[in-house]
Amino acid sequence: MRPDSYSEDPPPHRNVRARATVAAAREAGVEMSIPSVVVAETVRGSARDAKVNRVIKAVGEVTALDEDTGRVAGALLGAAKPT
Repeated sequence: MRPDSYSEDPPPHRNVRARATVAAAREAGVEMSIPSVVVAETVRGSARDAKVNRVIKAVGEVTALDEDTGRVAGALLGAAKPT
């Protein structure tokens, strides 16, 4: 299991960092969206989803991915996983 697994609550500094990142992006006028596959990877349909749901609501848009973007995301995920 990855050390940053969503099966446990993330450390408090991650929550603060996520909120600060979204706030800074909004202030800078950055258009944000969350890929639908990220929602599928993180949401499990339980009360534990509350923090993720707050980020989704703050961003405000979930978008579908095309194949090329999905392949790039998959390659990045594969490169980021510990061996």
